[in-house]
Amino acid sequence: MYNKLSGFMYWYDRKFGRILPYRALWPLLGCFVLNCIVYWFTQWVMAGAYHYDLTLPMDRELPVAPWWVSIYILSYGFWAFNYILIGRQSREACYRLAFADYISKIVCGMFFILLPTTNVRPVLGQGFWDMMLELVYKMDSPTNLFPSIHCLVSWLCVIGLRGTKVPLWYKLFSLTFAIAICASTQFTKQHYIVDVAGGIVLAEAAFWASSYFVRKKRWTNG
Repeated sequence: MYNKLSGFMYWYDRKFGRILPYRALWPLLGCFVLNCIVYWFTQWVMAGAYHYDLTLPMDRELPVAPWWVSIYILSYGFWAFNYILIGRQSREACYRLAFADYISKIVCGMFFILLPTTNVRPVLGQGFWDMMLELVYKMDSPTNLFPSIHCLVSWLCVIGLRGTKVPLWYKLFSLTFAIAICASTQFTKQHYIVDVAGGIVLAEAAFWASSYFVRKKRWTNG
């Protein structure tokens, strides 16, 4: 078993090591797997439960702008790129991000079960961006809204860069794009303001807890 694992590590490092070191592969894959489990399992469990609508008056004043769905969709590529980028920096940076992701997703799962949420989506037009947004609506049911995973993960992509050697210009770009993603959740009516706030606060809290754990365990860079 050990020889097989060593062989896989050697093969992986030859093929993909320059993109993502082997030490970062399993922690980041764990983020993806846990996200799927939390999101889809809680939807299945709470399918017949009463869902609360946390819409505020200010949310109703904000108009739907379907073209923002482009930013909403691009967020998936942004997450993948930044998670890989952070995973490449050091063992400490990778584990700090991964543990923050695990902590926050577990908390999300608790909220999705204890406080299931939903919203009322708007009637869309017939334009191109309207059709794209309608496609997103069909693929993603209006549940598991608080806290917003879209905003949570986008914010982790920003704060995960703290203390790394990534250039300042890219850190500023990540901050700008994360804010744009949060805005896209509002203009597409995928989420409302409390969902955004919940996602950002949870990301900061989970990252703080993760940083404390990593420092306490004295993970070494590499």
